[in-house]
Amino acid sequence: MLPYMSGMFRLAFGTGLAILVGTAQAAVNNRFYIADQSDFGHKLGFFLDFENSASDGQICQASSIIPYFGVADGQNWRFVTTHSSFQVGQSIHIVATISSTGATLDIDGQTVQTKGSFKPFGPNVTTASVPGWANGPTAYRVVERSLTITVDSTPHVFSFPTNSFSPVMQLFESQLPVVQPVPILTGQAVVIDATVMIEPLVDLNAFKPIIDAFGQVSAASFPGKIKSLSDLNAAFTADDHQLAEWKPRQDVDAFGGELKVSWAQKGTGYYRAFKRNGFWWLLSPLGNPEFYTGVCTAPAIQWDSTPVTGRKDLFAELPPETGITPSLWTHNVWGSDNLDYAAIHGLNLLRRFGPISYDDKARQECKQRIASWGFSGQGKWAQPLPKTPFLPVISCPDVPRIDRHFDVFDSTIKAKLRASLEAKLRPDLNNPYILGNSFGNEYDEIVIPSEIVHILASKEASPAKKAFIAYATRHLYAGNETALREAWGVRNGGDLDNQPLNATTSDTESLRRFYASNYYSTLYMTFKSVDPNHLYFGFWIVPDWWVSDEDWNLIAPNVDVIGFDRYADWPGIESLLNRFDKPALLGEFSFPSWYAGARGFGRYSTYTNNDAESGQHYSTLLSSAAKSPQCVGTMWFQYRDEPLTGRGPSTGTGPVQGEHYAFGLVNACDVPKYDLVRPVRAANLAANSARLAATN
Repeated sequence: MLPYMSGMFRLAFGTGLAILVGTAQAAVNNRFYIADQSDFGHKLGFFLDFENSASDGQICQASSIIPYFGVADGQNWRFVTTHSSFQVGQSIHIVATISSTGATLDIDGQTVQTKGSFKPFGPNVTTASVPGWANGPTAYRVVERSLTITVDSTPHVFSFPTNSFSPVMQLFESQLPVVQPVPILTGQAVVIDATVMIEPLVDLNAFKPIIDAFGQVSAASFPGKIKSLSDLNAAFTADDHQLAEWKPRQDVDAFGGELKVSWAQKGTGYYRAFKRNGFWWLLSPLGNPEFYTGVCTAPAIQWDSTPVTGRKDLFAELPPETGITPSLWTHNVWGSDNLDYAAIHGLNLLRRFGPISYDDKARQECKQRIASWGFSGQGKWAQPLPKTPFLPVISCPDVPRIDRHFDVFDSTIKAKLRASLEAKLRPDLNNPYILGNSFGNEYDEIVIPSEIVHILASKEASPAKKAFIAYATRHLYAGNETALREAWGVRNGGDLDNQPLNATTSDTESLRRFYASNYYSTLYMTFKSVDPNHLYFGFWIVPDWWVSDEDWNLIAPNVDVIGFDRYADWPGIESLLNRFDKPALLGEFSFPSWYAGARGFGRYSTYTNNDAESGQHYSTLLSSAAKSPQCVGTMWFQYRDEPLTGRGPSTGTGPVQGEHYAFGLVNACDVPKYDLVRPVRAANLAANSARLAATN
């Protein structure tokens, strides 16, 4: 795997019980939601689903399906389950009920129940959905045949398409989800009556190869599909003409800063943040203000790649493994599956540019596209292009960790961290095209309670453990170690440092915040001491993908610009941005089309039905972001579509392994998706003007 892609995951918390218990050893997870009206993090609503898991490299079997009925009251979740052994070909009748005093689950006459109250969430119920974070391979296919949700005496009947997908498209997608409003008030009785069928899978062998020579589903039919080399060359020619027509902006400096602004500042040679009339801006290295727009992963010559070991017969053509294209092949991309991966879109780059320096030509093309499409530069996970701004994500795997993170109370570890950062940052200390630095990514950098539990439970007197004990004694127990011992259940008189400890839940949370604050401040100070020239963006915190919103408060003081990722429309983020008088930048967002299943792509949480709809969402979000006083820029994820057969990591030989979303501005054929690109370009070109108008 390429170093610059390390750690790039977009996972999401699911709603199943398996998040809490029981699947620590499982590497394959699958969920099918029969009815879902829940907010798991805020403990609201209900869900009824089938959950399954298998060991790494295995496939989920029908016999291991576990049905779960989750009911929340705003304070806690309660789960009702049975352990029926299902079989392929079986029809299952499920009745789940919620009353003011409890919940009941009945499956084919077998009933279990739990006591407790219920607090509903939201107006909509989603059915027949498989989340992207838990779509591991199965030896069966779940199809929902009927669903009626009765609230008090009012029934809400759901209708399901009888033949959503042709057999070959079922290899990529199962049943279409259905979303329907079902108003539920606190105290109302709810009855969920569903019939679900466990069907055999479509025979994959009957459709091989399922991916054609251009990286598309062989059997798919849709407007604009490339069917021949002449089609491909015609698309390339049309793209060349469009690029020639769309000239890069001439009224901005080399870094995207506005040239005709009376209040421009003296340039420092590097990007910096500046506030005017209540609005934060980025100032280019030349001192000109700009609202930054970037595109992640560009130019993606080798990324995304797909696992091919044991699956080569799925593809009509793969890049040659020898000669001029070995760079299109990689091994063990994610560090976990020990398989070969191929960047199958590389075949189309070869067709476009020829065998001589095709990768350099693809980089030049990408640089021209970024400028012509109105972007300021690249975003996260980029291979730097000449004289193009970008924002690196730094990692230090060479520095030992005490659990998920470094022991920042250990002077030796802090010295190793500094040495590692110096080696990584020093070559680019004077590079004006670096927008700033960031460290790690998303949930990986959240300090979670289990870390505190594990560190305290160790018999080793680590610097972190000593710091926890000292902090708890002084700040949580007013210097009274006896009171701490009593609260933590320490019955002997030995040294606290050298025995397992078990803090209370509230103390664990206080220590988590203490650890996180020191961890983030250590990173911030070390980055700024090693590289004082560039901005520091933190670790791309994801709202609601954390322990609590306190994590936003912990990271905000320890950055120059709050870097965050969020896959959603703009409304709902301003309350977080307004907590601190600091600039913020949206590092990843996307609205990928799934084309109603016609092309084989999966449905991401923010999916749309076509590229034009994706472009409209982009335009709306960018307009709101450009008018937000704190937001100084956005970055679209990503440059190219993910491969239809998945980007891994691999958990078998099925047709889809890992994510397979149409995130890209460019498809597998290296052809821009113009229904998306046109509104993206228009929104990019309008962003600075909109922000200037709001600022002035």
